[in-house]
Amino acid sequence: MQNNTTRLYFIIFILSFLFFKEIKSQTSFALQLKMYLDKHKLTPVKMDSLNNAIDTNMLSHRTSENLLIQLLRIDQIAKDINYSAGQADAEYNIAFNYVFTFKTEKALNFFLKSLTISTELKDTARMARVNMQIGIVNLQQKNYASALKYFNASAKLYQHTMEEKKRSLCYYLLGIVHMEFKTFDSAKYYFTKAISLKFKLPKKDEVGLAQSYMEMANMFIQQQMPDSALAMVNNSIIHAGSFEHDHAFLSKKYNMEGQAYLLQKKNELAEQAATKCYREAKLNGRPALISDAYQLSYKVAFAIKNYHMAFDFLNKFLIMKDSLFSAEKAEALTRIESQSEIEKIQTQKKLLEEQNQLRSKLNYSFVAGLLLLLLISLLLYNRNRIKQRTNNIITQQKNMVDKKNLEITQSITYAKRIQNAILPPQKLIRHYLQNSFILYKPKDIVAGDFYWMETVQISDTKFQIANLKSEIILFAACDCTGHGVPGALVSVVCHNALNRAVREFGLTQPAAILDKTAQLVIENFSKSEEEIKDGMDISLCAFNTSTNQLQWAGANNALWIVKAPGIHPPMLHETIADKQPIGEDIFNQPFTNHTFLLNPGDTIYLFTDGYADQFGGPTGQKKLTRKRFKELILSLHHFSMEQQKTELDKFITHYQNKEEQIDDILVMGIRV
Repeated sequence: MQNNTTRLYFIIFILSFLFFKEIKSQTSFALQLKMYLDKHKLTPVKMDSLNNAIDTNMLSHRTSENLLIQLLRIDQIAKDINYSAGQADAEYNIAFNYVFTFKTEKALNFFLKSLTISTELKDTARMARVNMQIGIVNLQQKNYASALKYFNASAKLYQHTMEEKKRSLCYYLLGIVHMEFKTFDSAKYYFTKAISLKFKLPKKDEVGLAQSYMEMANMFIQQQMPDSALAMVNNSIIHAGSFEHDHAFLSKKYNMEGQAYLLQKKNELAEQAATKCYREAKLNGRPALISDAYQLSYKVAFAIKNYHMAFDFLNKFLIMKDSLFSAEKAEALTRIESQSEIEKIQTQKKLLEEQNQLRSKLNYSFVAGLLLLLLISLLLYNRNRIKQRTNNIITQQKNMVDKKNLEITQSITYAKRIQNAILPPQKLIRHYLQNSFILYKPKDIVAGDFYWMETVQISDTKFQIANLKSEIILFAACDCTGHGVPGALVSVVCHNALNRAVREFGLTQPAAILDKTAQLVIENFSKSEEEIKDGMDISLCAFNTSTNQLQWAGANNALWIVKAPGIHPPMLHETIADKQPIGEDIFNQPFTNHTFLLNPGDTIYLFTDGYADQFGGPTGQKKLTRKRFKELILSLHHFSMEQQKTELDKFITHYQNKEEQIDDILVMGIRV
C-alpha cells in the first residue's frame, strides 16, 4: 500500500505547482519587502496589494527570520490602523511562513486567527482559502477527522464564490482523506467530482487531472482492482503534459504499475516497473519515494522467489522507514517542547493579571455586594413562590399533552403495522422479481405512497397449447393524495380497488386495470356527503415472463427504461403517462396502454414524485428535479440492483443534508 508520507509530500508538490511561479531569491525578496515598508506608509489599499504580492510569491522562496520579521511588521501595522481584512491576510501569510519551516502549531495558530477575523467580516473568499490550508496542515499531521471538517467547509464556501478550480482541489483532498479512512466509495465519489469540475474549467486543469487519476489508481490498488488501477494510471499520463517528466510523478506512476502487475501475477512487468520506480525516486532524492521503491522491489523479489534479493530490499526499506520515523518524531518533540514553553509563560502572565484584577475588584465590590445580596434574597424568595405555582400548572398541562401525544403516536404506529400488512412481502418480491430493488422512505410513520404486486396465470394462446401457462407479474408504484395519516387512509382505498380490478374482475391489461380502479375509487368516495377529490397517481406494469413483453399504463407518473449495454451508449427512454389521476377529474378519459418487447439486461424504473421534488443542496433551497434524477439513474444503471438502491439512498440523504423530507419517496427498479 502507498506510503502515507509519500502521498503528503506529493500533494504539497502539486499544490506548489498549481498556485505559484518562480521569481527572485529569498534574500532579495525579504530585503525588498523591508525597504518598501521603511519607505511607504501603508494604507488599506496598499496593504491589500502588498499582501496579495506576498501570497503569490511565498512558495517561490525559502523562508527566513528576515521574512518573518517583515510579515509580523505588516500584521502590527494592520492592527494599528484598525484594518481587519489586512490583518487577516497578514496572519494568513505568517501561517504559511511557519508551514514551510515545519512549525505546525504556530502555523495553525495564525491560520485560526485569520479564519476568526475572516468569519467576523463574513468574507467568504478568505474563509474558503483559510479553511483549505487548515485542512492541509491537519492532513499532514494525520488529523484526518479535522482535515475532513475543514475541507468540507472550504468546498461549500468555494461553491458560493464560484471558484471552481479551488473547489475541485477541495474535492480531491476530501478523496485523499477518505482513502485514509478506507471509505473507498466516498473517496471515489469525491475524486470523480474533482475530475468532473476540472474538465469543465475554461482552461482544463491538466496537472490536477493527472494527480486525481493517479490517486484513483492508488485507491483501486488498495481495493485489489489492478485493471481499474492501470486504467487510471493511463488516464493520468494522458493529462500529465510537461508534468509527465517530473521524477516524483514518474516514480509514483511506476510504483502504481508495479503493484497492479503484482496483483495480476505479471511478475516480469512488475520487475521492470520496480526498476524504473527506484531510478526515478533516486533522481528525485526524496527519502519517502525511495522507501516506497524499496518496498515495491522487495514485494517483486519475493514474488519471483529471489529471496536473497527480497531480504536485501526489505532491509533497505526498514532502514529508510526507521529514518523517516525518527525525523518525524524529532520534529514532533520539538513542536511539543516549544508549545509547552509558550503555554507555560502565557499561563503565568495570565495568572498574575487575574490576581491584580481580583484585588482591585474585591475592594470596590464587597460592600455593594453585601447590600445587593439582601435585596436579591428577598426578590428570589417572592419570585420562587410565584414560579412554583406556575410550574405546577404547567406540569399538569404538559402531562395531559404528553399523554395525548403518546396515545396518538401509539395509534399511528399501530396503523403503520396495518399498512405494512397490505404491502407485498419482501420474500414474495424476491421470488418473482429476483433482480430488483425497492427504495421506500415514508415521510412520516405512515405513508401515502405504496408499492403493489400481483401475479396472474394465463393460457399461452400463441401456440394453442391449452395446458401451457404463462405468468404475468403486475407491479406498480403508487402515490396517493397527501402523506402521513390522510395519505395512508387514501392508500387503503386505492389498494383495495387495485386488488378488486385484478382478482374480482379478472383484468390483466394495465390500462383496463387503471380504468376499473378509477371507477371503483370514485364510487367509494361518492358515498360521502362531502365532496372528496382525493385519488392516486400510479405507474403500473404487466410483465409476461414467457415472452418478455411489458405492458404499461400510467396516471401522471411516467415509465423509464434503460436498454441493456450494447454498441451504442446507454440511453434512458421515457414514456409519458396520461395527465389524469385515479379519482375524480373534469376530463376523465380511458387510460392509454403501451406495449414493449424487452431484452435481457433491460432495466425498468417506476417512481413517485417524492425523490425528484426533494429540496436540499448547499443552500437547502434547491429542488433535485426530474432532470437531475434522470442523470443520476443513467449514471447508476450499470451497477447491481442492490447497489443502485444503496447509491440512490446515499445520494438523496447527502443531498437532503439537514433539510426536512418533504414527501414520501418510492423508487422501484427491475432488471429483465
